[in-house]
Amino acid sequence: MFRLLSSLCSVALVAAILLVCPDRIALAETTLDRIARTGVLNAGTRQDAPPFAFRDRQGNLVGLSVDLIEAVRLALAARFDRPVRTEHAMVTSQTRMNVIETGQVDLVCETATVTWEREGRVDFSLPIFRDGTRILAYRETIDRVRDMRDMRVGIVQGSVTGRVLIEKLPGITLVPYPNMPDALRALEAADVDGIANVGIVLRGLLSQASKRHGLVIVPRGEALGYETLACLLPENDSKWRDFVNGVLRDLLRGIEAYRGGYAGIYERWFGREADIAYPLDERTVRFFQSSLVWLD
Repeated sequence: MFRLLSSLCSVALVAAILLVCPDRIALAETTLDRIARTGVLNAGTRQDAPPFAFRDRQGNLVGLSVDLIEAVRLALAARFDRPVRTEHAMVTSQTRMNVIETGQVDLVCETATVTWEREGRVDFSLPIFRDGTRILAYRETIDRVRDMRDMRVGIVQGSVTGRVLIEKLPGITLVPYPNMPDALRALEAADVDGIANVGIVLRGLLSQASKRHGLVIVPRGEALGYETLACLLPENDSKWRDFVNGVLRDLLRGIEAYRGGYAGIYERWFGREADIAYPLDERTVRFFQSSLVWLD
């Protein structure tokens, strides 16, 4: 009788917990557990940031970030020995943090810069790209203004680029926009003197400009600052972070010889035959090598 009463009490206790906290079981499920159960990888990326992530002429989502997400999907399918499909969610610079924090997606790969402030809200993967902060402007504007600190420069609202410009060019006037295509339209309408971002993003915008004659990217030499890009991951899910980092580590193997999975993906989107040529340089290769030291 005692054992029966004890068992009934245990069942009642579990039922009470589930009644009061129906999400308790869901909360205990890790990202890897859920993907193993559902066969779905929820991934956030962009559709307006070539060549990281954009729609091709057929409407397909493509780019370096999309290829990295695909590598994660393939690794998941191999680990669980079952099909895994990717559900893509389109994000912006304003929404990418929120979709991770609220659990809407499992990772976001696009053009997010690593910062300590953001680290307090999400986790970051190993670096997926590194580039310098520069300004896209018309040559006649550069000749007329001469000192970049006197320019009105468009940036994406809340971006790290703004901090870099304020630090390196005190006195510069920043004009925030929701996204870079809007900033480009403002530049073409002469509402701003220039627009700023990492160099590769500016090259992509230059190729899309309707008034591209005379557009230049400055400074030509050393960048105003350097930004490290990485994928965003949910906070405090170390097994999932380790899995994604393991995929990136494997892709980056051989990078010192410009070989391997990442080198192939990079060549596809940034190589000399790509629409936006941005060859992998020695400085970036060394940077990737240094990020792998603690994993080997």
